[in-house]
Amino acid sequence: MLRMDFITEFLAYARDKDTPSRAPGVTVMGSLRALEKMGVARWTHATSPDSAGCGSVMRAAWVGLHPRVSDENLFTVAAMQAVLTHGPAENGFVAAALAGLTRALARDEVAPVDAAAWLFDWAAHHDGMAYDEVAFSNLWRLTVTSDCREKHSSRESYVAEGVAHVRWIAAHARSLAN
Repeated sequence: MLRMDFITEFLAYARDKDTPSRAPGVTVMGSLRALEKMGVARWTHATSPDSAGCGSVMRAAWVGLHPRVSDENLFTVAAMQAVLTHGPAENGFVAAALAGLTRALARDEVAPVDAAAWLFDWAAHHDGMAYDEVAFSNLWRLTVTSDCREKHSSRESYVAEGVAHVRWIAAHARSLAN
């Protein structure tokens, strides 16, 4: 049901007469048009399988602040909103990490100065995690890796790439803080 709720909301957003004034990105609107044309059962074919754009991550902080998204569903909800329009692993995992960090900051569970360390801990916790079929469906087969531009050979390689991107961001955040 979670996937259907997201798809319904995204399609309503795409049809809203005020959407153009909010400047959604080309990838976002292209994915939503494809989703409407293909139908919800084929949502993984509507996402942009090779666009590591920022639209999915920009939406993630709001997921972390949303009062109806439980801690248990935070990863899935954040990842799902990301990969509906941007399929690569980095989008889903970075969005999930950002939503979690935003929630932790809002609850004063982590100080801003410790954000990079929090991201490293998040990545360590999610390293080797089970592939979330609700959030990702069969995206691992459709997306390409950022390094060799080949399709992922396994669910595990998709997860590993996503977690590696969170570590990369944490490393850059740490270097900026020093």
